[in-house]
Amino acid sequence: MVLNLNAGRNTLYLLLFVLVACSGNGDSNNRTLDSGLDERPLNASCVAPEQGPLSSPALSLVPAFPNLPAMGAVVAIRQASGDTSQWYAALQDGRILVFDNNENVTSSTEFLNIQSQVVYSGEQGLLGMAFHPDYATNGEIYLYYITNTPNLRSNISRFTFVNNTWQEEIILSIRQPYSNHNGGNILFGPTDGYLYIGLGDGGGSGDPDRNGQDRFTLLGSMLRIDVNNGTPYSIPNDNPYAGNPLCDDPETVTNTQFCPEIYAYGLRNPWRWSFDRVTYELWLGDVGQNRVEEIDIIENGQNYGWVVMEGSECYNSISTDCNAAGNYRLPVAEYPHNGGSASVVGGYVYRGNNPDLGFLYGSYLFADTYSGQIWRTAGDGANYTTTALLDTNLVIYSFSESPDGELFVLSLNGSEAGNNIFKFAAVSAPEPVSPIPGLLSETGCFASTQPLTPAAGVIPYDINAPLWSDGAVKERFLAIPDGAQIGLTAQGDFIFPVGSVLIKHFLLNGKPIETRLLMRHGDYWGGYSYEWQYDASGDPVDAQLLSDGKTTLIDGQNWLYPSGSQCFECHTQAANISLGLETSQLNRSLTYPASGKTANQLDTLQSIGLLAPVSNTLRNRRLFPLDDASAGFELRAKSYLHANCAHCHQPGAPTPATMDLRFTTALVDMNICDVDPQEGDLGIEGIKLLDPAGDFLQHNSAFIVRMESLDSAIRMPPLATGIVDDAALFVLKSWVDALVSCN
Repeated sequence: MVLNLNAGRNTLYLLLFVLVACSGNGDSNNRTLDSGLDERPLNASCVAPEQGPLSSPALSLVPAFPNLPAMGAVVAIRQASGDTSQWYAALQDGRILVFDNNENVTSSTEFLNIQSQVVYSGEQGLLGMAFHPDYATNGEIYLYYITNTPNLRSNISRFTFVNNTWQEEIILSIRQPYSNHNGGNILFGPTDGYLYIGLGDGGGSGDPDRNGQDRFTLLGSMLRIDVNNGTPYSIPNDNPYAGNPLCDDPETVTNTQFCPEIYAYGLRNPWRWSFDRVTYELWLGDVGQNRVEEIDIIENGQNYGWVVMEGSECYNSISTDCNAAGNYRLPVAEYPHNGGSASVVGGYVYRGNNPDLGFLYGSYLFADTYSGQIWRTAGDGANYTTTALLDTNLVIYSFSESPDGELFVLSLNGSEAGNNIFKFAAVSAPEPVSPIPGLLSETGCFASTQPLTPAAGVIPYDINAPLWSDGAVKERFLAIPDGAQIGLTAQGDFIFPVGSVLIKHFLLNGKPIETRLLMRHGDYWGGYSYEWQYDASGDPVDAQLLSDGKTTLIDGQNWLYPSGSQCFECHTQAANISLGLETSQLNRSLTYPASGKTANQLDTLQSIGLLAPVSNTLRNRRLFPLDDASAGFELRAKSYLHANCAHCHQPGAPTPATMDLRFTTALVDMNICDVDPQEGDLGIEGIKLLDPAGDFLQHNSAFIVRMESLDSAIRMPPLATGIVDDAALFVLKSWVDALVSCN
């Protein structure tokens, strides 16, 4: 049988599994294992401390309902007006679940389901929920969701339960030009009873339609409408453009007068926002483009600057009238895109009564989805101070507030019970913190006099498809505490026990420049970067721990030493933290320096008792290096995307995109083939994420354009890469060139 592995059709991916079919029982594991090591080495020195420095000594997050089954993407939890006995959870997929307000609750039930109407992907779905203040008497609940009937649009609808069925009345429908930047939060004003609606600029990178400054459209604005009067609503008399005709027709391309629904404008993507229950100020987190995330206090009639301003900075010098002080309301807090942060999540001003959290009273709490960091901002109306409050490993999606002012943090993390809804808790006494050694030679992972030489208990490994790191050569090691074992997920990801240490040396031009350590402390991971130091002769001496990230010019190229939080921009929970440590990556031979023997790494680790048994199903899967000419372009391209992109682009990962770039996902299910980009056309008419009609020179595929670009605003991967990977581009372009369809 002759197999044409260079054929471009995605169905050839199934060839990977021919060996499985030939092996009989796919889960049988009864065979002799060849081992590159004679026995498991003892490891008493290279062990992560149980408590590392990333844990806050003053504040923590704990599951609010530890036995409540995981619900997925929870965008909000609310309580109906006057009823504190139950919580209602709005899920992005179009469902609302209800559960008892009891910390020991073990189940939820479905309250309302509009999945058949909702477009759920990326930043789309059911995005907002608000109970009418008079819900107890009128039974009205309002939802904000994205639909494509008859075309892509945002609907704000009133739902009432009549004759045992839910009745919907669409109050407002807004045409959406792109699938992202939808905003989505809705709330009733605490003093006026009006419905407030946060709308993004309509999407596309850099607001190509300039909707943020266009008051003839509802996009890019905070709206305020009166749903208790008028058909379908009326306009509050003190709205800035009250008296103008309603902008309630989604088919109207250009309205003739400023939209009266607008309360404030100049917003990019107001994903989450809230009212201070004491001062009634409207605090809003506006997601930035590529440099700055901002917190605003929204006031009637004000312009918050986008697309002329990004935060307090001029955006790309797009306007000659960028006079920050004179024309626009500036943010009260902002932070740059570093430390892994890239998408602000607006929270609440803390007004709770928990005496342990009294120091937070009056502070506005907000977070970042990507870094998991939480901050607090406090001020006097003129000057505000922002401080870091808590580092987490959570994918933070939203905040919610109870009627008594206590706050909840909503997360996308995992499938285990209790992992969606967290509450703040004070640590009664500071836990002892084990300092991370300042020198690599002091970690116990390397010989004290030769920090490049691993300790006896540290085991080398290698992988099939490396992550591109601007041409750096990497040496990889792992260390597991004595008596512990690595587990496996069903997909073949390694599950590391507490105390594990994962190590990578980075070398440029044969010289070590950085060593990174990932340590599993208790129930979380910490990331640490060590910068190599040299003596007068130019020989490496030792590596020093960095307290924060930095960029240094080395041999003519910029090298990023990531901060601890930046590590987890790539080492995501969705990818199970340890990116390269999975069966499909380690399914290859390695010569072990300690024995001189060459053997398969999975066989070796299993034979010495370090790794749980590997099923034949997993054992017969592997990724392919870029230079493996025996594999077709498709297998190599998908291996590269898996290794370099899938940690952020797969279900449950902290990115709004809907791509699934895991190797085992068929092309038709990857959500890239013949799909429009969410972030605009990159200046290329008709561009697709992957255009199967493209060829090697005119590929017309956004994921390739981003990889080719040196513009940090569109470059992918976005972190720690400034040099184009030409070998990868050749393989990816060749794969696209061979495609004829998405099937």
